[in-house]
Amino acid sequence: MSGTDNIDNIVSFFLNLYRIQSGVESLDPELVAYNPIQSGNDTGEKRYELKVNRDGKWRTRRMTVAPLGEGTASKSACYKVVYDDIMVIKIPPNPIRSFPDYLKAVRAEQKIGRRLSPDVPCLSPNLEAILTKLPHFRQLGEEQNTDIEKTLISKVKSAPGLQSHLKIGNTFVLFMSLSQHAFFGDVMEALQNKEGQIKSEILHGMDATEDIHAFESRYGEGLDELFFSLNDLVRKFELNLGKLMTLQGFDDIDIPEFKRRKWFFQRLADKPLEIDLSKFGQDFVEEIEKLLARLFETEKEIIERYREMIRSRISAKTYSRNIAIAKSVIVNLLKLLNDLKDKGVALRDMKPENMFLIGESDNPENYLRNPAQFRIGLIDLETCAIIENEKESEQPLLAGTPEYATPAHLFENEVLAAVYPDLKRIVMLQDWHATLGIIYRTIVARPLFEKTAPLFQEIIRAKEKALKKHIPPADILKNTSWIFWTSAVEEFNDNICGRTSILKSTSVSLDRVEASMLAEQITLEKEKSKELLKNKVDSQPFFKNPQTKKDLLKATVPALITLAKLGMKGKNAQKLSPQIQRKMARFFKDLIALKTKMADQQRFLKMLYEDYKAISVYDLLAIMFTIVFSAMYDPAADETRQAPEIKVGE
Repeated sequence: MSGTDNIDNIVSFFLNLYRIQSGVESLDPELVAYNPIQSGNDTGEKRYELKVNRDGKWRTRRMTVAPLGEGTASKSACYKVVYDDIMVIKIPPNPIRSFPDYLKAVRAEQKIGRRLSPDVPCLSPNLEAILTKLPHFRQLGEEQNTDIEKTLISKVKSAPGLQSHLKIGNTFVLFMSLSQHAFFGDVMEALQNKEGQIKSEILHGMDATEDIHAFESRYGEGLDELFFSLNDLVRKFELNLGKLMTLQGFDDIDIPEFKRRKWFFQRLADKPLEIDLSKFGQDFVEEIEKLLARLFETEKEIIERYREMIRSRISAKTYSRNIAIAKSVIVNLLKLLNDLKDKGVALRDMKPENMFLIGESDNPENYLRNPAQFRIGLIDLETCAIIENEKESEQPLLAGTPEYATPAHLFENEVLAAVYPDLKRIVMLQDWHATLGIIYRTIVARPLFEKTAPLFQEIIRAKEKALKKHIPPADILKNTSWIFWTSAVEEFNDNICGRTSILKSTSVSLDRVEASMLAEQITLEKEKSKELLKNKVDSQPFFKNPQTKKDLLKATVPALITLAKLGMKGKNAQKLSPQIQRKMARFFKDLIALKTKMADQQRFLKMLYEDYKAISVYDLLAIMFTIVFSAMYDPAADETRQAPEIKVGE
């Protein structure tokens, strides 16, 4: 079923709920209707007007629906619904037909929620979220000291007709009430939506454009020319509008001056004009739109100068606020990762749409600057993995969101265990990779792996084709990992280098616990690097002398570069065949890359033990990506492929 079909079914479901709440018992379709309403915002939400006819009079109310993120076909589709309060609705990919199966799905997520509680707040599905909206259950939702969920389950079992209130379309769905909490994704979108803030400022600053002193007070001095040019443009519009009104048979009294000026600024802000169609008609509105379009095209230099001035003001105004909030969010994201690790749980579909905020006030801006005043909670636990040990771990759903996922999301536990030495760690690091993307987006307001994300769907298709050819799943994972991580490393390098200034100038203060969590993982990778270095030196055929081998193990990167030059130009090297020379050159190149990596690891450890109270976001991203990449790429490395290199040097 498509997303559009899902939304239509959701709206129809709530229209029926509104019918019941309005006391209309008849199911006559002539007594109910709904209409889409222009949203007027850029969030992707769709707004609807619900209509119910009771006793010959139409009653109306509104609701909104929005899909929550991009998923895969194997995962439930999630939607945010605003109806009385904020809800999350999950529609499973495979219809749930029976009530016992439905309860099993509900209890599976509730079980994980209980495991994570109280350290990690979770929004688990329940019957109360929707059934207490029915008139005959509303009082039950207000009662104290009552196991509401148990009572509702009992009532639904004894009266199967109530099951229809838990179904949308042809399946049972999961309902979750967000209550007074805010979506993490919504809050960050609002804070980073610079275009939306620009439009808002144009409208809210409209009054200041009528007085030069108010204009300069709001936007700064030295803007006289822009002020007078803009007002000349407004007067030109009002003059042409007056002519149009005369042609259309309208008097000056029909459209007050303030309303004409407002239309000008609504068009300037790319907002729909607020015009009463019943009074003026669609033709008149279209003529006004054409008039404004011609005027803005003719005087586009003035328009662009004004918009750029607004854009600069918004950037200056929001920078310090957003950076302070971003730093606070990053600290709590790391705390969340540590809590998940301690509980032995991996979310495996971590993304802003799957999180909510619990703060000490109703307005997130009041608490987001202080990490101690809020927590990050989890909404969708469908893809969670609980790993006790490698033999007893249940197989989680193979799914993820492309922007935040890795190839490891798409392979069964037994395949991961056959390829990686530590299954629990690899599953845990799936959340670390997602957190990397969230941290970067929080600071830069852009995706970190935009070019790599489409490979996720390609990996799904490649896996299906390879399995039909009976290629071992472990080989499929190794091959797709090389393709994926080669792209991811290149994109990481480009984005980190492209945003070096802001990432290095923004520092966060970590707690010792989170710093130790990162240091523990770096230490594991450092030990692996030391072992790999020893194996490379011991197995190479070029230098047999034990002392030379010791020197290679201890050599710094500059020393290795010098040795490589001497070794490749020496008399003995000239006697070697071209093939052997190429192998020696490859040996030195790999050794230098490995030593560089180990130097970075040592530098990271020093930061985490000594400078964790002021670590730059640049270094934090470098540390986390190095950990994730080193752990997940290893199986893909072989002598025939060039290993990608992370550029995280000082």
